[in-house]
Order: sequence, then C-alpha cells, then structure tokens
Amino acid sequence: MPTLPATTFSQPALFRFHYAPRGREAGATVVFPFDHPAPRDAIGAIQSIEQLPTSSPIPPEQGVEILFIPTSHRDDASAKELTHIWLAAAHSSAETVTVRSGELQVLWKPARAVIIAPALQALPAIESLVDFSHYEAVLRQIETAIAAGWAAAEAAAPLAYAITRLDSENDREVGRRMQAVLQSRMQLSRIEPHVLRPAQHLPPAARVLGESLREATLCEERLETADGQIETQEYVYELASQRLGEHRHARKGFMLETIIIILLAAEVLLMIGEIFW
Repeated sequence: MPTLPATTFSQPALFRFHYAPRGREAGATVVFPFDHPAPRDAIGAIQSIEQLPTSSPIPPEQGVEILFIPTSHRDDASAKELTHIWLAAAHSSAETVTVRSGELQVLWKPARAVIIAPALQALPAIESLVDFSHYEAVLRQIETAIAAGWAAAEAAAPLAYAITRLDSENDREVGRRMQAVLQSRMQLSRIEPHVLRPAQHLPPAARVLGESLREATLCEERLETADGQIETQEYVYELASQRLGEHRHARKGFMLETIIIILLAAEVLLMIGEIFW
C-alpha cells in the first residue's frame, strides 16, 4: 500500500484514478495494481479542492473518481452540498449506493464515489473502494457484451438444427461470435474471486466496506446471471458450429463421390470406345 503524508487527509480532497497498462506511470503518487482480467494499474492523482472540477466524469471502464471528506467535516453544510453536486454530476444515472463500516461511509455510483473517513483509515478505505470499482466495472462490461450478443445468438440459433446454405462468411461469423463469448467466459472466470470478496490484505474495516459494497450492488447474483447467460450463448454456438462442420464434411464427401463417379464413368466410356474402335 502506498504511503501519503498525514496532511493529505486533513481536508477534503479529490482522488482521480484511471486504468492503464502495468508500469505505464511508475512514478505516480498512488498506484493500485490489478492482475485480472489483465495486468494493469489504477493510477491516482490527488488534488485539494476549493470547488469541484468542471472536467467530464470518467467512464466506469476507464477509472474512478473519489471525493474524500474527513470525518471532522461530515456535518459541514458545504461538505454536504459538495457531496450532492459531485454525485449528481456522475457519468451514470444509477441510484447512489450508501454503505457503512464503523466510522467509514461510502456513497457510490459507477466511476464516482464519496468516502467519509478518519484520516488514519482513509487510504485503506480508498484502496477498498478502488478494488471494488475496478472489478464491478469489468463485470458491468461483461454484462454489456452479453446483452449485445443476444441478437447474434438468436440469428445463429436456426443453424443448430438446419443448414440451408454454407458460405465462408457465415462460418467465419459464427467463429467470431464464439470467440467473443469465450473471451467473456475467461474474463468472468478470472474476476470471479475478486467480485465475490475484497482483497484479503486490507484492514478489517476496509474489508467489511468492500464486502458491503459487493452485497449492496448484488455482485454475487449478477455473477451467477452472467455465468448462466454465457453458458446459453456458448451452447447455441457449439451446436451451430457442430452442424456447420457436419454440413461442410458432408458437402466435401458429396463432391468427392461425384468426382469419383465422373472418373469411373469416363473410364467406362473409354473402355467402350476402345472395344468399338
């Protein structure tokens, strides 16, 4: 875990994390590494704020922005107004999720959140939130890919029982779709342990915070649903691939038999010709 000066958490501050390939910014102040679904880092920039920045919110797949408010400022009218404005301007229109763990409190939306915490617990709480946000964002991307794949799966479903024609484009498209579904399957398998539970090295309060966020956002149920939907799409493409393969082999066999018959017929004609000539 990185170390930061104690003064970092004495006043409200903004932490902006963006995801980048591993080691892209080795000198960054705050870096949280992730190995799944691919090695990358959450690279953080910190700024003290007199007022909220006007830049566009970060999309969930690109990072997470965290407004930190010390516990001593919890009841300040300005802090409450800051929190309201910050969350209202989030990239997502989803409802705000609120969870607590001891003195820690988090108000969360995809890619944007507020942490209220004592200075000594602030950094572990931020790490727990970044850890959760990262894997929730990957799960959300997989869910989006599954939803976008239903039309193609339904189009491929008739191929599971009837092949009316076979062309290279049709064959390649089924292969591409199967590859995309398998990619989602591999990603889901890699992130599953992290979607279900927070990092074990976190302190107890930060770990409970991560567990509460996962429970509030129904991560386990969403994981099971995604797994079942991927299995359905896999089954469609497996059947379609099997039928396409059978049809391809049958067509090749028919062509080979036709060639053999033509050659035999030609040989018979030559033999008859030799007899009469």
